[in-house]
Amino acid sequence: MDLKEFDKTKANRHPWETARLRALSTILRPHLFNGVKILDVGCGDGFISRGLFSHLQIKEITAVDVHLSDKQLLEFNNSSNQMAYMRELPDSGTFDLVLLLDVLEHVKDDAIFFSDIVRRHMSKGDKILLTVPAFQSIYGYHDVNLGHYRRYNLNELESLAISGGIKILSSGYLFASLLLPNTFSASSLT
Repeated sequence: MDLKEFDKTKANRHPWETARLRALSTILRPHLFNGVKILDVGCGDGFISRGLFSHLQIKEITAVDVHLSDKQLLEFNNSSNQMAYMRELPDSGTFDLVLLLDVLEHVKDDAIFFSDIVRRHMSKGDKILLTVPAFQSIYGYHDVNLGHYRRYNLNELESLAISGGIKILSSGYLFASLLLPNTFSASSLT
């Protein structure tokens, strides 16, 4: 969840968030192990990391979001087990898994930002999971309101990853739906 949309008073998560969590869990499950070190860049309120890694008894999660308020930092750090929230990326240190979930679209120079994270926080064999909003053709008011510079297609995201030094293990679109109009008139069904 983008922190601009965060509302602590909501008892339930949006169905999109829970569906996304299930999809990401399926993708990551083969790559998780006890003792994993995770860097969650653009963590929001930490919902995804808490959900993805809750089954692991031993983990270290560094959760970074530039939009965390002082109050949120205090609250999240005091209530979190094995998650350290901060506003800025650590100066150094590598991680077994880096999450960049709906982050790159917020960064003006996404290629430099991405390459810097790979160079500073990943070693050979480490994994990174990227998600971004798809299809520039549907870029709209919601994107502008959230501070997005762009949307991506799969080829663009793969090129960005490769140019940043990443070998792609798997790629694709998370969700696809098809809404078609009914071609039958009410009178033809009687």
